[in-house]
Amino acid sequence: MTYLDSAFATVEWNSTAQAVQIAYKDSTTISDITLTGGATLRNELRHSLNTVVDIAKEHSGKAIIGDMSNLTLLTSEDEQWSLQDWFPRLQQAGVRTIAIIPPQTLIGKLSLDVLMRQVHGMKIQRVSSVTEAQYWLKTQRN
Repeated sequence: MTYLDSAFATVEWNSTAQAVQIAYKDSTTISDITLTGGATLRNELRHSLNTVVDIAKEHSGKAIIGDMSNLTLLTSEDEQWSLQDWFPRLQQAGVRTIAIIPPQTLIGKLSLDVLMRQVHGMKIQRVSSVTEAQYWLKTQRN
């Protein structure tokens, strides 16, 4: 079931994986670049991530699939917001495992690595596809 489908991301409940699934659409950077309709990429990022928390609470979801392949770089402000605000709320919602399809770009991969090293209390696994993510999450439930 799709909860959010914007120009920036799609957020849905993946019933097969029993996980919230977020997939970012093609974007060059996450910053205050104005999108159609006056929204900013930063606002779109935070709105999509907040939707992930809401869906995790609604479904008592313990897992997330994050397709970040189209992201290139998070700003340091967005990284700090993620670490100080979003991840703690995600953990309070009960999420314990995250399967991530990493960005395609080298700078995106490096940025993600730096961020993930700072996240504690969650099991995070790089995967190459949604199918692999579903399989890995299933092994974590058993």
